[in-house]
Amino acid sequence: MKYDYGPLPRDVEEIQPGRMLLLLSLTALALLIYVGVLYNTQIVRHEEYLKLSSTSIVRRETVKASRGIITDRNGVTLISNGFAYDLTFDSSLLRKDQDVNNAILRLLKLSESQDRTWTDTLPITRDEPFAYTMEYLSLEQKRRFLTYLSSLKASRDRLGAYLQTHMDLVDAADLIEAAEAESAEQAEETPSTLERVLGIFKREKKTTNTGPLLPDGNKLLERLSAASLSPELLEEAGIPAADLLDWMAKDLGLPEDYIPWTVRKVLGIRYELQMRKLGDNSVYILTEDVDTPFISRISDGNYAGAKIIRSSVREYETDKAAHIMGTVGPLYSEDLENPLYEGYPLDSVVGKDGVEAAFEQYLHGQDGRRVLSVTEDGTITGEYYSKEPKPGNTVELTIDLAFQEKVEGYLAETVERINGGDGDTARGAGVAVVKVGTGEVLALASYPTFDVSTYRRDYN
Repeated sequence: MKYDYGPLPRDVEEIQPGRMLLLLSLTALALLIYVGVLYNTQIVRHEEYLKLSSTSIVRRETVKASRGIITDRNGVTLISNGFAYDLTFDSSLLRKDQDVNNAILRLLKLSESQDRTWTDTLPITRDEPFAYTMEYLSLEQKRRFLTYLSSLKASRDRLGAYLQTHMDLVDAADLIEAAEAESAEQAEETPSTLERVLGIFKREKKTTNTGPLLPDGNKLLERLSAASLSPELLEEAGIPAADLLDWMAKDLGLPEDYIPWTVRKVLGIRYELQMRKLGDNSVYILTEDVDTPFISRISDGNYAGAKIIRSSVREYETDKAAHIMGTVGPLYSEDLENPLYEGYPLDSVVGKDGVEAAFEQYLHGQDGRRVLSVTEDGTITGEYYSKEPKPGNTVELTIDLAFQEKVEGYLAETVERINGGDGDTARGAGVAVVKVGTGEVLALASYPTFDVSTYRRDYN
């Protein structure tokens, strides 16, 4: 039986051979281009791409979180954040033919010519005669300094030998007791379980064969408390500051023609870079808040290892309530003993006084982490955030800025009038206005006052 379906719809047309040929031609052309690109990548430029991939450097950076803002009771901003530029040094940006020590020295000379200072916590004086300055170190900084001393062969050997004759300095009561309990004959006949398992004993060479076994110096050094570290201990162990600088210079390959003053400056930076590796791998900021002319000098002078990064700085939206606002600054040695700063990187900026310090736990954000892929010449080829930075919280005060301004004006006028009456210009005063019933401070003024935005410049 045959079925008649009728004529085909008008929108259904037979595909013409010419159109089919065109479609096949376009497909073939696309495939040919793909094969050509693949051939160029894999065969023609194979060595070039292989070199790029093998010299790619993965660098991890800390991304600073912005600090929380501070407002009055009506939401008027008192302190916010602005942007500044910092000069950092990163040795991974250097080419193989560039010397890290010379690169550092060039940057230090430029910074000195611009009256710039830099972070240097190596506990040795910067001028001869060199001496230790450990009285300014926190316990954490002492721990890191001890770790560095242990990584340097010359200082490690001398400290270990010293501790073998001063075991009272280490927490090694179990080691000492075990060592005294064993005689040389017992150790020769049947090694102790402690010796076999831990491998921490060695024979002390004496004139007789009955001398006690001593714990290995390196093992004792691992148990030395950082709190015991002092200039006196290092001097007695045969590690004077000048000798330590010599050992560091040889270990880090400083040129022999560097004068002692230059050696100390460069080693200070190399030490800071090492501390970053021991810590959280945060970026070493050499100079903060650099201006445009300084940035231009860095760019025009082609300073190896130098990198300008953007940072956050505090901006004061008013010159009132200066005694309330407070300031921010770097962590000091005494700050690190405060449990509030536990886990803070050594280069953190924290509240030093006033509201900035009182509400530190709310204002301080959580830093993020960024992973960069960098080529040999310093070109960034990719980046991603392994941890996003979290900004600090907004803190709202109970004061009323408009009312605060009036109170400060009245206070200044009153004090000036009284001082003008008897000529006593040293007189000052303060006033607090508290809301009845709630105890909220609406205004807190003091006279004479200051401008918190220029405080460090005016009084340091």
